[in-house]
Formats: sequence, C-alpha cells, structure tokens
Amino acid sequence: MDINRPIIGPVEVKELHSSGKGIAYWNDKAYYVPWAIPNEQYWLQTENRRLGFRTASIIEIKKASNFRIKPICPHYFECGGCNFMHIDYSEQLNLKKIIVQNALKKYHVDYTVAEVGNSPKQINYRNKATYQIRVRQGKLLIGFHPEWTKNEIVEIESCYLLMPIINKYFNKIKNILNEFNNNKPLEHFLSLTIRANTQHQVMILMELLKSPDVSELSVLNAIKNLLNKGDSFYYYIKSNERYALPEYYHVKDTEPYIFEEIFQVKLRISPFTFFQNNKEVTELILNEIKSVIPIDTLSFIYDLYSGNGTLSLPLVFNKSVKLLGIEGNPMAVEDAKANAYDNSFATYIVGDILDTFNQHLIKLYPTPSLVILDPPRSGTLIEIQKNIIATGAPYIVYLSCNPLSLAWNLSQL
Repeated sequence: MDINRPIIGPVEVKELHSSGKGIAYWNDKAYYVPWAIPNEQYWLQTENRRLGFRTASIIEIKKASNFRIKPICPHYFECGGCNFMHIDYSEQLNLKKIIVQNALKKYHVDYTVAEVGNSPKQINYRNKATYQIRVRQGKLLIGFHPEWTKNEIVEIESCYLLMPIINKYFNKIKNILNEFNNNKPLEHFLSLTIRANTQHQVMILMELLKSPDVSELSVLNAIKNLLNKGDSFYYYIKSNERYALPEYYHVKDTEPYIFEEIFQVKLRISPFTFFQNNKEVTELILNEIKSVIPIDTLSFIYDLYSGNGTLSLPLVFNKSVKLLGIEGNPMAVEDAKANAYDNSFATYIVGDILDTFNQHLIKLYPTPSLVILDPPRSGTLIEIQKNIIATGAPYIVYLSCNPLSLAWNLSQL
C-alpha cells in the first residue's frame, strides 16, 4: 500500500464495466476497481490514472458478496488475464448479460439480451497462449504481462484456462530455455506462442529479436526434439510493421500446419492465422446461427474478416451456396482456400476490407442471403456498415468480443 495515496470509503460498487472492473463513485468521480463485485462495499486506495481512467485498489472488503469465491488460480490477482474468476460462475453469466445489456442501452439499441449460455468447459478450453520472455540480471523470466504494465512478467507454472497439453509443452520448453540461459543469456528470445488442437497436436511459434546465431539455433533444435509427429514449429524475427507478416521460418522436419475439425470441416491453421480460441463455444455459436437463420435457403454469403473460413465453411458444408470471403491476412486466405478445396462456390479476396468491400464490388455480386462479420475488438468502420446495409442482405451475423464496439456498430446498422 502506498501511504501517499488517498484512502476513500466505505464505497459501494454498483455495476461492472465491460472490462470486468467494478465502477465506484466517490465525490462525483468514477473509479475503476479490479476484482470487485456489484453491491460489495470497500475501503479503496486511489491510484494513478491508467489510460485516462481513475483507478482504485481494494484495501479492505467491508461488505462481501455471497457470490465471492476463492479463485482456483494462484496467479489470478497478479496476472490480470482473467477478470471473473473470483465470482461464482452462475453470477458471472448474469453479470455478463448485464454488461451487454448496458452497452446496448448506452448506444440506444432497443434489444433485450437473452440468457447467457454456459460454456461447455469453464477451464482447460483455450487452445492458444503467448508467453513473454525476458532476461533480467541473468535470470530468464517467462510468463504473462500483468494487465497494468508491459514492463513486468508474472512467472507461472500453468494456466487453468489453457488446454493441458499447452501447459505440458510450456513447462518442457521453459526448462530448455532455463538450461541454455544458464550458459548464455537468451536475450534475443522475446516470446513463445503455443497453439494446440483437440487431436493433441501443437504448433510452436518463437519470436526472436534478430536472426539466431549458432547457439540460439541449438536452443531451437532442442525444442524441435520435444515435438511429435504432426506437430509444427516456426520462428520469426520481431517486426515493427503492425499489419504485415514478419520474416518467419519453418523449422525443418515439422509440419507446416495443424488442423481442427468443426462440423465435419477440416480447417487448416497456419502460424499467423487467427482461429477461435474455444472450439466448443465456436460450435455453440454456429448451432445458434443455424437455429435462427434458414441455412437451406441461403444462396450467396459475404464473409467479412473471414480468416480461414471458420465461421462460414461449416455453415455451408455440403450445400450449394456461393461464398465470398474478404480477409487482410494473406496467410489466413491461403488457409481458407485450402479449407474450401471441395467447395467450388467459395472465393476469397486478400485485402484491406475498407479498400475491397465497396460499392463497386457489391454491384458485381448478387444480393446476399447473409452477411457474416467477425471484426477486430475495436469493431468495424462506418463505411463498412453502410456497405453492409447497401447489400440488402436479410440476415447479418455479427460476432464480437467487445460489448461496447458491438453496441456502437449495431446502432449504425
């Protein structure tokens, strides 16, 4: 506790922000409080503004909620990767429903949110993780950044959200990195990404500051020797280009891709292709789409921000539906083309959606039966929304991980 920071309270948190933080009001000022629960009362210590927001930390819980539980993860209050693990799961679902409803209300979207469905798995579901690597005073640190700073690393043994095979390979690779670091500091190793599929195959992606020297190649070779048949391994050189693919290398004698199957569609996944992190929830989403849209009547679909076709190809499997996907990542587009190899009606375009999905393109194609979009967390642009409306599509499926950007975009559609 910083004795120079003011203590305020008792103060009650009334609601949660879309980030999962509680919102407390004191002297007509709003404070964002991590690990809070609505209707609890606290003594809080105010902190420096973060990204323009006033924040406060809990010093003492004066009145605790009946929904407060002990997080199963020992790193929970350090890591910052999870926001709801201190809340009973049934109440998590209720609070998430309220968060979405409040976001819609903020942007005057007249819609009542239905009940939030259970995830088939509450732990061990996530199929990808990126760990940060740093060497400080000769010691190798590997783990996750805490939410409030990129200058620190929380070292972990395992993450409860991740598939067990990812935790297994993480610890094996961590041991190799530590062993080599004892001989020569691995200062050029920046991050480690591990992705897995439900067939227990993994893809390893290592980020380096520069091209590896002989000793660093030995590290990569030791990691390669951990892998089994069907596994994939790449490394790449750090790039300051935000949207371009970095300089990357496929490690010899490993597979170039891994695959995941959704509704009988085998989906190829390359190292820089986005893929939904929770396969089971993806299948629930697709089933929900099928329940509200007459799939058998569809004739033409736009798939915007299409990735490797995860959301559209399983919907049109064994159906004569024309499909046009637009995606800015060329690696993802090549995956989508491979995934649609037995669907001659699927076409994919590489390019910035703002440049490609325009009035000229819309005039070249028939009126779509459905538009699917899965934009970045920040949402999509007004120009794209106008063009979606201009298509005249009777159905729009919008997948979002950010209630506020979703609500803002829906208010324009």
